This record gives sequence, C-alpha cells and structure tokens, in this order.
Amino acid sequence: MADLKKLFERCMDGDRSLAIHARDVYTYTKSPFMVFCSHFAEAKERDPKNEYQELLFERGYLHEDKIVKQKYPGFVGLVYADDVDGFKRALSLMDDGTRAIHNAPLFFLPDGIVGKIDVLVRQSSRQSVFGPYHYTVKEIKLAKNIREHHILQAAFYNFLLGKIQGMLPEKFAVINRDGEEFEFEYAQYHEKLQRAMSEVREILNGKEVAPTYGEGYWPWESYTNRLAVERDDVSLVAGVGGRTKLQLNERGILTVHNLADASFGSLEKIDGVGPQKAKQFRNSALALVRNTPVIINRKALAFPKKRLELFLDFEGTDQSLNEAFGSELEFDQIDYLIGLLVCKGDACEYRSFVAHRIGEERKMFEEFCAFMRAQRGFVLYHWGSYERTALAKLAARYGMDPKLRTRIEDNMIDLNKLSKKAVAFPTYGNGLKDIAKWLEFSWRRPEVTAMESIAYYLEYIENPTKNKEKIQRIIDYNEDDVRATKHVKDFLAKI
Repeated sequence: MADLKKLFERCMDGDRSLAIHARDVYTYTKSPFMVFCSHFAEAKERDPKNEYQELLFERGYLHEDKIVKQKYPGFVGLVYADDVDGFKRALSLMDDGTRAIHNAPLFFLPDGIVGKIDVLVRQSSRQSVFGPYHYTVKEIKLAKNIREHHILQAAFYNFLLGKIQGMLPEKFAVINRDGEEFEFEYAQYHEKLQRAMSEVREILNGKEVAPTYGEGYWPWESYTNRLAVERDDVSLVAGVGGRTKLQLNERGILTVHNLADASFGSLEKIDGVGPQKAKQFRNSALALVRNTPVIINRKALAFPKKRLELFLDFEGTDQSLNEAFGSELEFDQIDYLIGLLVCKGDACEYRSFVAHRIGEERKMFEEFCAFMRAQRGFVLYHWGSYERTALAKLAARYGMDPKLRTRIEDNMIDLNKLSKKAVAFPTYGNGLKDIAKWLEFSWRRPEVTAMESIAYYLEYIENPTKNKEKIQRIIDYNEDDVRATKHVKDFLAKI
C-alpha cells in the first residue's frame, strides 16, 4: 500500500494555475487559438449555449453513463466537493485496488499536468506504487469515428496516470459511441503528445496565436471570427483553412490584402495550392478587397429554360441521433424534412414533406416522390452535394421508380458548385448563408441553424403537441433556405 499523504503532497507540489489540462491538448489539436481563448479571453466573449449544444452535452452524459454501466459493473463513481477532494478520493480507491473508477480527477503538478479520466481500470500485469497491480485509461467518446484529438487526449491521461502510479501503461483505450473499444500503443503517440504539450505551454506562457476564420467552435466561435476580421487575416479568403494559412504565412502572406497583391506565379508554387487554387484564392481576395464580385466565367451561368424551377433542401439529423433512440432507430442518420420551392414564372409556392415521427422517413419520401412524379418540364436547383446524396440514400433504403429517379437526377443543378466556377463573391465562405446575406437576403429566424434544427426536431418528436412551434421553426428555416437559393440563382442569371 502507498503512503497516500506523501503521494498526494508529491503530486500537488506545483502551481496549479499554470497547469496544462487534458482538454488543452484536445483543443490544441483542433485549433491552437481555442487554447488561448480558454485561458485568456474574457468571459463576456463566450457564445451562449444553444439548444444543439445542450443536446450534445446531454447525449454525451447519457452515453458515458450507459457505457460505464455496461462494461464495468460494480464500478465506483466518484462524487466530490471539488477536484482536489476528488483526487484524494481517487488515490484512496486506487490504493484499495478498486476494479473500476469513474470520473477521477488527477493531478501531477511537478510536471504541471491535470486531467479528469472517464474510467480507470485495474490491471494485474505490472506493479505500481499501489501494489501488485496498476491502472489503465479508458476514455469514452460520443463520436463514431475516433480522431487524432480524441487519441492525444487519452494519451495525455495515460502519461498523467503514469506519473502518479509510478508506472507508465503501455496501452490506453478509447471507446466510441457504438461501444467499440480501440486500443492504442502509447509509445506511438509519445513524441506527438510531448510536442503538443510543449506548444500548449508556449501559448500559456504568452506566445501569440492568430485566429483562423471558421475554425473556432463553441464557446469561442464568434470571438474567433470577429478577431480574424479585425486583423484582415488571410483565412477570411474562402477556402483558406488552417494548413493553407500556415503555408501562406511562411511566405509573408498574412492578410487578405497581402493575398490580393500576390502574383499567380508565386501562389501556384506553394505546396498544396497549384494553379487552380491560386486563381481561386486570389480572385476571392480581390473580391473582398474591392467588396464586389469578381466574374470568373460567365459561360458557366447558362441556365436551362424550363417551365418550372424547383428549389430543393433536405434537413437531416447527425449520427448522434442513434444515441438518443437506441434500438428504436434502424439507421444512424435520417432525413426529417424535404422542402421544395415550386416556381412558375414569378409565382412561387413552398411545399414541405415532414417525418412527424422517427419511423415516418419512408412516408415522407414517398410523398415527395408522388409529388415529383406529377411534375413535368422542371429544373431542380439545390445548394451543395447533400441533396443528391440524400436522394440516393433514401432511394436505396425505400426503393424508387428508376425512371423517376433518373428524371430528377438528370435535372438537378448544384448552384454552389456552379457559382464557384463563375463568380468569386466578397464573402468569407461559399456557403448559402454567406452569399445570400451579402445579396441582402434575410432569414426570418436568424437564430436557427442546421444544427439547431436537429435539436428542435428531437424536442418536437418527444412531444409533438407541446412542441408544435419547434417544427414550425424548422419549416420556416427550410423555406427561407430554398428562397435564399432562388435569390442567389436570380442574381447569377443576371450576370
């Protein structure tokens, strides 16, 4: 047995305010600027938690609770007044040889590292300071696909645990939303982890990190984007993400104006850019600097003349819906609304097809197909690739008249793809909202997003009578999306 008082004192010997948290490593891997925000940005800059964020947190807690109960019967869940008290309790349980410990806060302040581990599991293969056994890390995630930021966070926990128990586990595991356990060799991630920790520490010690537009996330998304705009950061140019930004920065291209002034020749020589992207980036930068669209190819805007113009938009869930309904849901993801704006000349009518229950996706799709079967002489506009993909997915699930499918797919036009070939807009992205807003289209419910609509839908199907207003929000949002698509199409047709 360990001398717990001595072990606790040794682990707490350091400045907690300067410690790196496991979340810092997770965050750094996704966006270094988010590390700066979490430690130095003022609280007033935080975005409020929306209904979708609430949904994710709720699903995350439920998923973790379910996995722990399923995989570790007899586990001890830690309850404590504060993290320091929780650490003392965790050390005591580890010293007792408890088989599985849930929600354990750990400190090793001599190295300035802190974390809260989902599950510690006892193993008997090697000795530790606690006796003829040691503990290993099991990290639980709501995601189906385990990414590098998930792995490095778990590797950090493994490193932290090794410092405390005097024995570094060779392996750690991450469990996904399907309960699948993925085991990783710590040695394969040690160098990458240490490099990330070193760079995080530099940020905590005052190293400046520039914001990258579009790469911030809750609760710092608005703050990140605002600072990027204030700095005229080169990431404001549509298509310039974090990696491309680093390549441009290394060549002294830090701002939108720098990029607009750069030559095609210098840009196309940059690794990962090439002639096509060089032209795209520079045209977008010029559009932003001049605050006017740059016409690239008018010939790409040859729209077909048809009796009917239809504008299509699907609303669907993300894969976390399966966590909400378990075995009740046959598929990982469903579509719950198909919206159509039907225009004949200047007269337009909006129609929606809705799955009012989880099991009504087939009914919704069949109603949509029945409507489309009656249409003749149409062109079907949509924004982005999702609608074509969703149509193919639903056809595969429920069946579809091959002739009808061919007639629909042969007349579909992706306005997003087409517009990028023809015009560079003075916007920070090529999304529908970016471009339609610049063209002075306004949404009736600006607070609703695609992610928010998922949360509204889940609330609606839990109690349709009580939450009728939620489905109306989604329908209004969808209608505005298809009307925005028409708004952009009409602008493009006049060029």
